[in-house]
Amino acid sequence: MKTAAVMAEVVEPGLCCGCGICVAACPRGNLVMGWNAIGELNPHADDLCPDSCTVCRSVCPYVADAETADPLAAERFAAIPGVHRSRHLGYYLKCWAGYSKTSNQRANGASGGLLTWLLEELLRTGAVDGVLCVAPTPGRGHSLFQFVACRTAEEVRRCSRSAYYPVEPGTLLREIMKLPDGRYAITALPCVCKALRRAQRRLPRFRERIAYVLGLACGKNNSCFHVEAICAATGGNPQQMEKAVFRVKSARHAVADFAARIVSRAPDGTEVDRTVHWHEPGGQGIWWGPRYFTPLACDLCDDMFAECADAVFMDAWLPEYKDWEGTNLVAVRHPKLRDVFEDAAADFCQLRPIAARRVELSQRTALTSKRGSLPERARIAKQAGLPVVSLRLETCKGFCRAGGRRLVRTQWALARASGRRWAECAGDLEKFRTAMRPWASAEAAAKRRCRSLRWLTLLLHPERWLETLCRIGRRPAPR
Repeated sequence: MKTAAVMAEVVEPGLCCGCGICVAACPRGNLVMGWNAIGELNPHADDLCPDSCTVCRSVCPYVADAETADPLAAERFAAIPGVHRSRHLGYYLKCWAGYSKTSNQRANGASGGLLTWLLEELLRTGAVDGVLCVAPTPGRGHSLFQFVACRTAEEVRRCSRSAYYPVEPGTLLREIMKLPDGRYAITALPCVCKALRRAQRRLPRFRERIAYVLGLACGKNNSCFHVEAICAATGGNPQQMEKAVFRVKSARHAVADFAARIVSRAPDGTEVDRTVHWHEPGGQGIWWGPRYFTPLACDLCDDMFAECADAVFMDAWLPEYKDWEGTNLVAVRHPKLRDVFEDAAADFCQLRPIAARRVELSQRTALTSKRGSLPERARIAKQAGLPVVSLRLETCKGFCRAGGRRLVRTQWALARASGRRWAECAGDLEKFRTAMRPWASAEAAAKRRCRSLRWLTLLLHPERWLETLCRIGRRPAPR
């Protein structure tokens, strides 16, 4: 008997992404998800496993010998008639920009509400029996968000907006797999999509239960300390948080300057309700850009567009889409989902075709951070003796920045230090800022150097001049 393979190979080195699929797949039920010391979700072993069992490592996306997203996506999509393939987006049948015209799906969605609309449509038509997505769980003493199974439109709408918070579908999927029947759609980040495809390869029950995997474009995730820091920075009590609402929209702010609303309790029991926009002091932007509280797994990920998913959804970060209510971009890979959108275009959604290159360009900032920095991050990890998963470093060409290596190294160090320091400071913001000053100062200096060398970056990569001209030349899209 032995400890579960993923514990020694992935969890102990700190490489776990917290997807939880190993928990759902474990044939003995030996794994459970829980919080680690730096605010991340990891599996924990309740019992020993047979020496011959390798199920958990066969589904884990971060074991050192795991394949990249390429073969998994090819198995699913390469043989579909009319499919295309792009360098960064992966396989796709069709791409659209648009938003839902149904009820208040757009107003309450993270961007244009198209994912909410699709989930409701799959339920309405009976294409699935339920959808698995992330819902808020207000109240003290537990996680602020968790995966739930929705079987009605009302339940789906409770899951609108983003959740910048660790969540895992594994615990819920373990219960779903015990049911005698039922087919489900699931919303997931790229790492979860990859784990699900690996599980479907090995386990027939996953193939039977998971009908559609709907991905979300992802630059990175963060630990639960991210929302605690926002709470503390805006005068709340991170030890007594009750509610977090992300992607709050406002007509007085630019579409990218969305807000987070954090509700907590002061020591005397009174409610503290704070709303802060991304670019305001204490907002998400001050923590996100320098990569505070970024899991190690996110620093070693090359999948921006959930390439294993049947469709991927994202924000339309393009100059022609400035409407504060939000606009989605969606790349569809599954023929049935393409048909759903095409049938709905006139009556339920405002859709317009968009080139795959424009979809990729919409996420240029995140791609630069994710793929442009990946070779240096992989180098740091290997120097530290970490068992690094296979990475597609050939896709990272064209993203490097003059002075970028120094910035990557300072942000890597800041990300690793921030989780430990926040735990040590127990949510005391001033102590945390003092403890983090050496890393924060180094990161700020490296960022200034990058900006001062921007001209050299453009000289090394002249294609970026063309991209800039393309952005300037685009007129705002009609509503």
